[in-house]
Amino acid sequence: MPYLDKVIYRPITDETARLTSLKTGDLDIVDTVPSKDVGDLRNSTDLTYKEIPALAFFGFYVNNTVEPFNNKALRQALAYAIDRDAILKSVFFNIGVVSNGPIPPPSWAYDASYKPYTRDLAKAKAKLTEGGKADGLSFKMQVPAGSPQNLQEAQIIRDQLKEAGITMDIEQLEFSKILDNLDKKQFSTSLVGWSGRIDPDGNMYSHFRSDGTNNNGGYNSPKVDELLASARSGADQATRKVSYQDAQKQLMDDAAYIFINHNVAIQCSTKKLQGFVLLPDSLMRFTGVWLS
Repeated sequence: MPYLDKVIYRPITDETARLTSLKTGDLDIVDTVPSKDVGDLRNSTDLTYKEIPALAFFGFYVNNTVEPFNNKALRQALAYAIDRDAILKSVFFNIGVVSNGPIPPPSWAYDASYKPYTRDLAKAKAKLTEGGKADGLSFKMQVPAGSPQNLQEAQIIRDQLKEAGITMDIEQLEFSKILDNLDKKQFSTSLVGWSGRIDPDGNMYSHFRSDGTNNNGGYNSPKVDELLASARSGADQATRKVSYQDAQKQLMDDAAYIFINHNVAIQCSTKKLQGFVLLPDSLMRFTGVWLS
């Protein structure tokens, strides 16, 4: 090993075009497919389709450092106004599960009973009043261009927020520009998720510690900083689990990031691709892969 002479990656942002390229044989494997096509893919005789619960989380970043979302109550208003179950059903065809924080279901630190936000328009409106926006709130969401599924999700979020008196405009940008804006904190909200890591540290430390390298929302909580540092240095899994769950409860109360769903990791490939091992971090590894 490795068996392959080379591996060529082709970035295709449109999910439908990506799947078409797989079906025509222009691609050997893809890492995501349109949710609407999964039912047919599961029964396909021409392609291999497999799925397992993934470690990723999805939703949108909220810029905690500038108005209006440097106000905790207004971030909480967003969290209460969103119907995650409806998004999971209409956008993702109930593939995956609703997210209640950065710790995903496959993780040993996951708490299935923890559900901090269910849709409550009365609470959302009360939080708007608490945050000084009783007459309404307006902001913009940056959304990766080229993905019909991302656009559909953003449109549904926009429509749900409208019912709470919140106006959201959609700005579609190239993904590279969105990443640059996240790094520079030049955004209000941004529809970007995380691919996930096996240990909870990989889903939390760099994202929600005040000095974290992936803390794109500029979240700052001394309590969460302490809990994540303690969990990282500990050796006992039961003790670490308590620290991670306590950190999750705090950052969710602060609505540091608006979580929506956890997806599934998939293998969708041609029948000639052999030896692929599907793992919940969704990363494609080709050391032991060959083409028949």
